[in-house]
Amino acid sequence: MLAAGCGGQLGSDEGAADEAALAAPVPGIYELVGDPAGAGDIEYLWLTAGGFAWTRCYDAGCAAPVVEDGTYELTTSSGKKYITFYQAGSADDTKTHFNAMYAYSRTGKTLKLRLVRQSRWMTLASVAESALCTASGGTWSGGCDCGAGWPMSYSPGAGGCWLAPAAGESACDDTRGIYSDDDANLAGTFCDCGYRRHLEATGCVAN
Repeated sequence: MLAAGCGGQLGSDEGAADEAALAAPVPGIYELVGDPAGAGDIEYLWLTAGGFAWTRCYDAGCAAPVVEDGTYELTTSSGKKYITFYQAGSADDTKTHFNAMYAYSRTGKTLKLRLVRQSRWMTLASVAESALCTASGGTWSGGCDCGAGWPMSYSPGAGGCWLAPAAGESACDDTRGIYSDDDANLAGTFCDCGYRRHLEATGCVAN
């Protein structure tokens, strides 16, 4: 997958509605309702207790959404509630980097997100993992069988079964990625490229 552009910018959010009564998101799997409109939209979102994986648009037409993972933090500022997403750096970068910040609200099984400094809300609906598996071509039986080996991978944050870039350990190491040996990350791959980079078959490249 390719990416164009960069993550959202952290800053003031003047003019946003008061969200003091909004409930916090809970770990779960969410799917965008409606077609993605452009940069900043999230097609799929998987929240664990402290980590996330998502498929996020970086370009205006969302022609090349990117599957990424990292950590998130919930905060409140002036009565407004936010969820901030972070990513690790590359192999030679020990910093944790800000990716994007969204105001949020949650009603029942629906999660609404609004990128800071923007006015449009996205609506993401809770979706069962088994439904994602089946819709993406897998077979669900307490877990998802995508029916093929690597580079066919699986992650709720990628929408279920997806064809990941077939970068091996050497390609990952040579391009300053962090290889996770036999344990797939939340995105369903074995190579973490880090902030502002994404994985291709040849290894990690800049967004």
